[in-house]
Amino acid sequence: MHDFTTYSETRWTRAIDAAIREMTDFAASQQFGIRRAAIMKRRRELGIVRSPDAGPKWTDARTKLLGTALDTELAAKWNIGVYHVRQRRILLGIPPFQIPPVPESEVSRRPPHQWTKKEEALLGTQPDTVIADRLDLDPGVVTVHRNRLGILPFRRGGPVEWTEGMLRLLGDVPDGTLAREYEVSHASVKIKRIEEGIPPYGQDDMDVEPVLPLAVLDQIGKVPDNVLARVHRVSRVNLRIYRALHGIPLAPYHPAERRVWKKSEDLLLGTMSDGRAAARIGTTRGQAMLRRKRLNIPAFGQQASIRWTRSRLEQLGQVADHVLARQWKISQTDVRKKREEMGIPPSQQKTSPIPAECYEQLGKAADTQVARQFSLSPTMIRNLRQQAGIAPFRSSAPFDWTKSRCKLLGKKHDEDLAAEWGVSPQFVAAKRQELKIPVYRRVRKIDWKDSRTIRLLGTMSDGQLAKQLSVTPGAVRIQRVKRNIPPFEKPK
Repeated sequence: MHDFTTYSETRWTRAIDAAIREMTDFAASQQFGIRRAAIMKRRRELGIVRSPDAGPKWTDARTKLLGTALDTELAAKWNIGVYHVRQRRILLGIPPFQIPPVPESEVSRRPPHQWTKKEEALLGTQPDTVIADRLDLDPGVVTVHRNRLGILPFRRGGPVEWTEGMLRLLGDVPDGTLAREYEVSHASVKIKRIEEGIPPYGQDDMDVEPVLPLAVLDQIGKVPDNVLARVHRVSRVNLRIYRALHGIPLAPYHPAERRVWKKSEDLLLGTMSDGRAAARIGTTRGQAMLRRKRLNIPAFGQQASIRWTRSRLEQLGQVADHVLARQWKISQTDVRKKREEMGIPPSQQKTSPIPAECYEQLGKAADTQVARQFSLSPTMIRNLRQQAGIAPFRSSAPFDWTKSRCKLLGKKHDEDLAAEWGVSPQFVAAKRQELKIPVYRRVRKIDWKDSRTIRLLGTMSDGQLAKQLSVTPGAVRIQRVKRNIPPFEKPK
């Protein structure tokens, strides 16, 4: 796939356009030597709607049964895929079937398993599920005991060999189906599909990026995944998915030399960012971060750039975190952190109510633009539009990469630019990578522990100092009051 041409490198002819109308994306990619993502982009520009699977016909009798039994049971009864049953149920807003709990008097509690040395010797030699079946245990019991003993999980050797047949199925079937068919992990299939620029099965939009702490996002691509996963206790799979979505290569691993830390160096940790501390000490940012974590020193934090007004606080727990994050244009982590600080349980409402004005905009603008306007997901807007039988909005001209747009690449997040221009984040990332522009990384505006900055507090009005430091007046006032510094008064 690396020798195939990109969209900008391809000379689009009438013969290629005609083939795109008749052939599948994979077949056209193989025949003309064009990347599959470029074929998909060209097809959308030509207004050719891709329908990988029409799906089953939904009668009133079938619809009435949705939610009355497990999706897997209904799928087996009707001889269709579970995906179609679940998608139809979610589209109609029908909650999933809940298995009634067994009365407490009828629950048989099994005594804790007594592990023998022979059984413990099996841990890590096979998957936990296989050992669980062999010992007649729940897989979770095996996993917990293996982790308690510090035994690594079983890993099959060697990377996945992607054949032409496997690549052809990416995006044409659910990732789980392809993973089971070829006996590979679900994560491997998902990451490979994202790297190829192919949306999930039955969708036009790329995957939603996994939720990771902000401190981790600044380190991705600079610190090895295994180090980030160990220090911040996050999933390595989520790190790989995030790198694939943003086109960030894996950080090279350099074995760290053993360093003898001085007391004066330890005192710097946590008083400034890890990068700044590393520069003063003369080490890497990763080593400074690991040393700070080992000494249980909290990171030099950065407050969320949002004013927590009364109206916003009242919405916490009433609306889903990801909906509020999209609406307020901040990270979902900041919303979740504030909600948990106030002891508010998460909202059971997974989506925001759809206003009547939203239905009036369907098909009149790009799904991404409508989604951004009403703080909804593009996938939900697309489903609503298709359910109403409304054709998608099609621009008469291809996307114009003007100089002003190219200058914004790398200065904002790909997702923000994509929402602003009505295109996919993957499309923006592809152009950024083509121009060899690094990914945007949020930088800290001001160091409130710098003595030079502190000396400025109270020497001028909060508004003047805020303008000078490029922060809000409220941020200046908070720092001034925290240090008991009186406000600036003009001389009489």
